[in-house]
Amino acid sequence: AMGGDGESASLLGEEGEAIGERTEYSLYPRRFLMLGIYSVMGLFNNSIWVSYSAISSTASQTYGVPEGYINLMAATNLVTVITLSWLGIYLVDRLGVRWLIIMCGILNMAGAWMKVAAGLVDDGEARFWVVFAGQSVCALSQPIFMSAPPKIAANWFGPDERASATGIASLSQLAGIALGYGLSISLVGPPEHCCGTLNLVLACGISVPCLAGFVFYRERPPSPPSASASVVRRMSFVASFKWALTRRTFAILLCTFPPGFGLMQGLFTLSGEIAGGRGFSQTVAGLMGVCIIISGIAGALLFGVLLDRTKQFQRLVRVSYTGAAVGLVLLVALMQLSVAGWLLLLGCALSGFFLLALLPMCIEYGVELCFPATESVVAGILLFAGNLWGLFYFFILQLLLRDVPCESPEDIPPCQDSANALWFFLFAAIAGWASSWLIHGRYLRLEFEAEELAKESILRHPSSHSIPPHRRISLEKVAEVAHTVQHS
Repeated sequence: AMGGDGESASLLGEEGEAIGERTEYSLYPRRFLMLGIYSVMGLFNNSIWVSYSAISSTASQTYGVPEGYINLMAATNLVTVITLSWLGIYLVDRLGVRWLIIMCGILNMAGAWMKVAAGLVDDGEARFWVVFAGQSVCALSQPIFMSAPPKIAANWFGPDERASATGIASLSQLAGIALGYGLSISLVGPPEHCCGTLNLVLACGISVPCLAGFVFYRERPPSPPSASASVVRRMSFVASFKWALTRRTFAILLCTFPPGFGLMQGLFTLSGEIAGGRGFSQTVAGLMGVCIIISGIAGALLFGVLLDRTKQFQRLVRVSYTGAAVGLVLLVALMQLSVAGWLLLLGCALSGFFLLALLPMCIEYGVELCFPATESVVAGILLFAGNLWGLFYFFILQLLLRDVPCESPEDIPPCQDSANALWFFLFAAIAGWASSWLIHGRYLRLEFEAEELAKESILRHPSSHSIPPHRRISLEKVAEVAHTVQHS
């Protein structure tokens, strides 16, 4: 059995035969369908979350309620994520991803079509509360949904695809935020009937992956894609939780990734206010979030491919943190100098490219450090801590944004000075970069898979002279992976 951080025993140990029974590994084309169902569901779930944020003024006129009530609808997701995350992680670990897809599909479809049905209510304020109820039902799926990407990747994808699959599944939710803003701005109508078309489009959009999930989604393929996916006996929810939190290497990652994730959330959420406080136009401030998301998705996909090919978790995480720190330093300098708007957007793109790449890489890295703990528990711990840091950064940055007298009659109060917030961003970026150099640890899942492949090859071909050419290539790959995990 495995011990602490300094264990030198084989990962198979006494339970090797019990947890690695099957040795026929296959990749099925349908794995892309499973990833697509989850990703499109996440895309529209987050679009529903932010759909009213960009049109809060018009929506408040439509429903006859204060604008603060409209902003409360976006807060429902944050509340459910903070309060129900552990229940969501437990359900994913206990019931599996297929039941997650079914539960989230029912919640999302029910909530989305409740918002459509609100159009049948005549009274404006009563119509708002029906919409708010629908939004809250959709929000209940968020804590169940967020920790599943590494589990989907482990169940369906091979060792050379897992990081890319985790990146696509994770970042589809961020892409949904951009889609939600775009749809709300393009589909909003006059105050008399501002949101009916928007609600209908989102309800139809979320129904497609939900119905596809009911029919087509499967928990696992007939044959596992890797040795770690063939594990028959894995840790329970409680055992996985204890194992992860008692590992020194994971504790270091837990002190490094969540602050960076929270910094990304703070940058995305308050970038407009911070830019406005330095005199940039509302158009530039609004485009900052779009640049961060689009460049971040590209960065996560690129780093995911590099990670799948090289397995260099430590080095790539450090490169990503270094690039993010450089990008944030540049962004702070550009804001202080009040340069042209396109230069500021370039700085946002550079920061987002490296910052968002940390999300799938650190989740996969955590799974490697904590194997055989279940993937959903490891991801859930990291994301829960990241959301707490995001909330912390949000309140700190709000305190650092100072109200100042407006310089011209055309300015819309309150006018703000964001210099202190920029200095805080600079300090947090440098601290995150420095902490990334403390990350280290053995890649336990890769080691297990390498040992299983080597064991299988030896059992099938005890004499090296009898090993056919295609099996020699596999053994060379085992040696390469073993060298990587021992010396990285």
